[in-house]
Amino acid sequence: MRGLPVLLLWFAGLSCAAPVRAAVVSISVADSAGPACELLAVALTQHTQSHSVWDALGGWGPGAAHLTANRADFYLFRPSSGQLRKLLSLDAPARWRQSDRYQMRPRILPDGSLLFSLHGCPPQQENCTEQQYYQLSADGAYQQITAWPAASAKESANLRQCTSLQSYQGGKTLINIGPSGGPWRPVLQLEGSVLRPFAAPAP
Repeated sequence: MRGLPVLLLWFAGLSCAAPVRAAVVSISVADSAGPACELLAVALTQHTQSHSVWDALGGWGPGAAHLTANRADFYLFRPSSGQLRKLLSLDAPARWRQSDRYQMRPRILPDGSLLFSLHGCPPQQENCTEQQYYQLSADGAYQQITAWPAASAKESANLRQCTSLQSYQGGKTLINIGPSGGPWRPVLQLEGSVLRPFAAPAP
């Protein structure tokens, strides 16, 4: 029996090899989606993962979440057709890899151009203001640009006619669109780490 406490401690450190969860740590939606909300850009930043762990009480637990990758995913969505398309998956720059505040911000210009900015801070510089800016083509190719363009009058008008709002329902994050101030309608849902077109619950 002397070895039982040691055995329990050993089991407490065991972890299952397969990750049980990949959680989106931030979501950002481009508001300037055109006067009729014909196009929506969504950026997700991932991944925080945890492994099942055998705890000292004799059961499997979720374990402590830990950062395994900083990767930003860029999606385009057309509400009129319900088409959702992933354009890009981008790893954080090397010096931002361990940042817990890695963010991607999408933007759609009135001419249909797609832009995004990246922000991250190295662990040693948590309050940095570093940004990188990119122009993205519809096939997922991108190139870095030097500055974030100023908003035009047309873009501001589009923003008033089509903005986004996040809400939460039944464990899901809903992305809603509509004119500034509403009314809003849900078009996308994020459940776990899966983004898909919104499916209205059955009556």
